[in-house]
Amino acid sequence: MSFLTAIRDYAGARESLNAAANTIIGDRDLERIKRLGMSPRQQRLNFLWSFYAACQYDGRKVAWDGGEYMDPAAREAVASQGVIPPGFYDAADSMPLRFRRPLAPYHLARVITSRFTGLLFSERRHPRVTCPGDPVKEDYAQGLIEASRLWQRMNIARNFGGATGSVGLGFQFVKGKPLIEVWDPRWCFPKFKSRATMELEALEIRWIYPVEERDERGRWIEVPHWYRRYIDENQDTEWSAVPVGDGEEPDWEVAKHTTKTHGFKSFPGVWVQNSEVPDDVDGDGDYEAVIDMIEQMDRLLSRAIDAVDLNADPTVVLSNLEDTADQIQEVKKGSHNALKLPKGTASYLEISGTGSKSALEAAQLLRDWVLEVAQCVIEDPAKGSAATATEIERNYASMHERADVLREQWGSRAILPLVEKMIEAAQSLEGGRLDDKGIRSIGKVQVPPKLTPGPDGKMQVQPRAIPAPDGPPLQIVWPPYFQPTLDDANKAVTTAMQATGGQSALMDLDTAVKFIAPYVASIDNAQQLVDKLKQEADAKKAEMDAQMMQGIGGFGGPPPQGPPEEGQPPAAPDDGAPPEMPPEPPPAT
Repeated sequence: MSFLTAIRDYAGARESLNAAANTIIGDRDLERIKRLGMSPRQQRLNFLWSFYAACQYDGRKVAWDGGEYMDPAAREAVASQGVIPPGFYDAADSMPLRFRRPLAPYHLARVITSRFTGLLFSERRHPRVTCPGDPVKEDYAQGLIEASRLWQRMNIARNFGGATGSVGLGFQFVKGKPLIEVWDPRWCFPKFKSRATMELEALEIRWIYPVEERDERGRWIEVPHWYRRYIDENQDTEWSAVPVGDGEEPDWEVAKHTTKTHGFKSFPGVWVQNSEVPDDVDGDGDYEAVIDMIEQMDRLLSRAIDAVDLNADPTVVLSNLEDTADQIQEVKKGSHNALKLPKGTASYLEISGTGSKSALEAAQLLRDWVLEVAQCVIEDPAKGSAATATEIERNYASMHERADVLREQWGSRAILPLVEKMIEAAQSLEGGRLDDKGIRSIGKVQVPPKLTPGPDGKMQVQPRAIPAPDGPPLQIVWPPYFQPTLDDANKAVTTAMQATGGQSALMDLDTAVKFIAPYVASIDNAQQLVDKLKQEADAKKAEMDAQMMQGIGGFGGPPPQGPPEEGQPPAAPDDGAPPEMPPEPPPAT
């Protein structure tokens, strides 16, 4: 099949599909199906998400050069055939540039969101969940986090939240193994118990998606179908694919569905706003305030690159030819060709680059403004690196202030309540549960065992114990944004030693250890280290006291003796050496 035939078949199939859609759905609902059945809120979230997904310009039909946009597959087909089909290069000069598809979009919004996500949940910067006063609960929480790969799922959830302003997080147990779910906020309809706490009572997830089917002529067409899932505090109901039909709401009562009773005593999930907005479903994203500047920056970059691309090949200029122009039938450009002119001159007209340079400078200025408003700092190798830790902290101060707000929000509204709910659900599933038919349908929650040192020094595998109910709440500890250098750690230790020594000490042992802890990565628990140092100091002091007591009675020697009796030689000192014998008399001569 030739390329032109394929194009015609594709155009015919598209027209047939549009006609069928008009017939089946009706004109009044066709636009609704085009929007995938989205509400105004969903359309707004979808628009915001498109900037992170780098597809914000995919719906624009006119390319930057004024022709109809072709996707990569169509461009490859045209390149392989060497023929542009009719209608695919109709110049649209009347279409303003702001409505065309940019030639070189920067996708700075994706960079901003990914940057803040890395500050919160990357491998070196994700937090640590603790439980002071209940080591069993803390250890079990670590097991749940490890088994469910919580930090990897939090990366995905934070990208959704940073892009759209909110996201849903849930959990379930599949054959006893904990599984974290990330719910795309574009398709979620949350119902809250309280808007103040954002505690969920129920959540509906639904969207329209295409299903490929064959029509009566055997051709593949896409038929829209509904997906729907409803979760509340007791049950989880999921429907099979339901055709959209005439665009009206399906009869969900008769639609095929499955209902599971999770019985977790509360909704198995949380709803998180990226930045809190009271009395609203969705919060503030990372780049919503700078979208206009991002689009303007993309247009400037497209103008600059398009100008360089079109003028990279110099234009030949013939001047003062008079009547000799008719003698020149063809002009071949290139250094290996020559022009024979009876009269006049020929020269190359090249771009000066002033306009492109100005556009690039303006785009760079817009980039700096976008990052400043979004409070995002991106390293620029051309500017060099800061020399001291103080300079680094000052350069990143704005971004760290923003990240501190995000850490508090995602820690207190996402991580802690989600892990607490998982522990409560695991407690309710202790020993498994029987369904209505008496079959053990949900097994005991499985968490990986822990390794502990045994009496012989070898590591032993021990199962994690499930914590008792009504224990102390979990807490979250965030690491520093940057790891201190060895020189910084050395200075901190030296300062702490000087401040704790002598009679004029400025800090005690507890304060000194807490001061040093941020500079030494191996100090996970400052209080535990303080207790250990105190125990070692007490043991060393007791040993020194015992040694001192041994030497008090005569400095280690026997008690002093009285004066020798009359006629008796003085007693030799008892120094532990054998008595010295008198010298033998000389031999007789």
